[in-house]
Amino acid sequence: MAQQKPKVLCLSYPEFTDKAYLADFQTKFELHSLTSPARAGLVPELAARVRKDGPFDAVVVRMGTIVFEPFDAEMFSPLLPTCRIIASASAGYNEFDVDWMTRNGIWFCNSRNAVSESTADMALFLILAVLKNASVTERSAKRGAWREGIECVGRSPRGMVLGIIGMGSIGKPHLGGYTDGAFKLSQLECFENIKSWYATGVPISPVNNIEKQG
Repeated sequence: MAQQKPKVLCLSYPEFTDKAYLADFQTKFELHSLTSPARAGLVPELAARVRKDGPFDAVVVRMGTIVFEPFDAEMFSPLLPTCRIIASASAGYNEFDVDWMTRNGIWFCNSRNAVSESTADMALFLILAVLKNASVTERSAKRGAWREGIECVGRSPRGMVLGIIGMGSIGKPHLGGYTDGAFKLSQLECFENIKSWYATGVPISPVNNIEKQG
């Protein structure tokens, strides 16, 4: 008899996951998914799925699951005592009752670095959008008025000081790495200081100093 694959329950189907990756995953694990769009329906659906297809060894909580919060004993108790790991695709864990999981022998893990680079990209995009008045330009283009003249003049980021509050997985390797490439021309001192901070451990600059520079 073939060895049974571990059963994994996913809170909603991972429809945007790379197909090849998902196919490989399913060669190793038996994947099940829930369909309820909100917590009120998901809590009883999870319990019913455990009774029907369980027990489950692991649970995957995908991105965009704020409608299911909090992830606590009320939701996950039906998984006991067989569930051994709950994995979150988000970077944080405030919405998870990790203490309850620990007491019940469940490991909790998240993907704290998976979205760091894309989050830094979005932060930079928003900074440039403000400086270049991108929303004004977009509205002009949508109403077909881009030939009617310049409505709002943008500003160049070159020569400005960018203050990065927090030295976590977003500010540290990603925002601080924008010194290279197109932004090398600006030679922002804040970026250079960040690189020095990682090399020496010396704090970059107090917030009030950044405010004075701004």
